Amino acid sequence: DIGGIAYHESNELFRFEMFDYSIYDNSARLGGVIHAENNAHVIFEEFGSIYSNHADFRGGVVHGSDTSFVVYFGQSIHSNTADGSGGVFYTTNSDIFLSSIASISRNVAFAEGGFAYIDGQLSDGAFIGNVSVISFNSATEDFNSIGGFISAYSADISIQHIDSITNQFAYQGGVISLINNPADPFTASIQHVANITSNRVDHSDGAGAVIYSIYADATVSDITGRIYNNSAHNGDGGLIYTEDATALFTDSSCDIYDNFAFKGAVLSVQGDANAIFTNFVGEVYDNEGFFSGGILSCEGATSHCELSNTVGNIRDTECGSGCVLFSEGTALISNVVGDLTSNNAHFDGGIVAADTITVSGVDGEISNNFAEQGFGGAFFSNTTSSINVSGVRL
Repeated sequence: DIGGIAYHESNELFRFEMFDYSIYDNSARLGGVIHAENNAHVIFEEFGSIYSNHADFRGGVVHGSDTSFVVYFGQSIHSNTADGSGGVFYTTNSDIFLSSIASISRNVAFAEGGFAYIDGQLSDGAFIGNVSVISFNSATEDFNSIGGFISAYSADISIQHIDSITNQFAYQGGVISLINNPADPFTASIQHVANITSNRVDHSDGAGAVIYSIYADATVSDITGRIYNNSAHNGDGGLIYTEDATALFTDSSCDIYDNFAFKGAVLSVQGDANAIFTNFVGEVYDNEGFFSGGILSCEGATSHCELSNTVGNIRDTECGSGCVLFSEGTALISNVVGDLTSNNAHFDGGIVAADTITVSGVDGEISNNFAEQGFGGAFFSNTTSSINVSGVRL
């Protein structure tokens, strides 16, 4: 009941060279297709599809420890399942390198990692790159599932060069969940993607519709199409949620709209943390932070929220307080070329609500922003003499 096709415990290479044939309908308790361990090397290459494989417990396709896995030049990996964790991969102390796959879709785990569960410890983690579409992968357990695409512990996770990441689901970490120990250096990143759309989480606290991380810096960068309709339906972080770490969105040229979270429709951080939105060109509109932070939300006395070096308008945001930035620590808006208009706070701070606010170098209109039932149609602070505004047009 371990390894539906193969059980490999040698440090020699095991190769699935498929010549466009497919691997399907295999099952085991651990590793529906293969179990590998003991410094093994496993390659899947030139396959048609890997689909409809199943694990009664872990690893719908692969279950492995102390192994390097390479997957490349395939058409699709889809509809694999695990009743526990890891709809395709369940690995410990192992590396995953995946590249040049047309689509990864509809892989499902009950507990963690609709596509992959990774317990890193001594490994390099996972690189997923050069995939056309990542879609409809999920972890489904009510109120507890983590990582709709990848659930990882103490591992570097990198997703790069993807056309579309859409419709992933888990209760926390719609695409990626990464949980580090406090001293771990590991990070989560999504880079060089056209569209990130319709990913969803449903946890009632820190959630992260795309990335959820604890003690792990998280970056989304080089987005070229749109970030649209991502939702932390009952929690925080429509794009990224971090605790005691930095959430960074940077180096992108795209539109960002119709994203939702209770706190931070784009970035939400908590604790000793930073939310930084920088080096961006595009339109940002119609996002909602139900309680706070229609764009960025920072909770914690030492937290920092920053919007800087952007070109484009930010408009029509809805929020409880602080529709562009909400921070219990410091908030900075600087070097913005574009209008900040028609942002509507139901309570305080149509644009910013923060302990300490600095706004400088806004080349555009700041107009028609509202605090419906509170104070500060544009800027609100509870602290005396803590709003500094210069080089803007009001």
